[in-house]
Amino acid sequence: MSSNYQTSSPTFTKVTGYSNSLMSYTLTSATDGIVVGTLYAFKFRAANIKGYSEFSRELLIAAASPISPPAAPIRRMDLSTKTSLYIEW
Repeated sequence: MSSNYQTSSPTFTKVTGYSNSLMSYTLTSATDGIVVGTLYAFKFRAANIKGYSEFSRELLIAAASPISPPAAPIRRMDLSTKTSLYIEW
């Protein structure tokens, strides 16, 4: 563990929703129990037909509130032309 990071459990838990056929996995509070304001430590490793690599160094990530969807775009007809459309968010 990093010297400035403290935890009551230095072990890591495999992400159960990860599929080896995918190149990425998105953690969400709804399905993964992620708590806003909590600091999480992640380690990664590669796997191929030869076996597993060593784990990476820790990546510390603070969970934040989900981003709200953007407002609907506004069409600006006064700035649009016959060949262009001007839209603002």
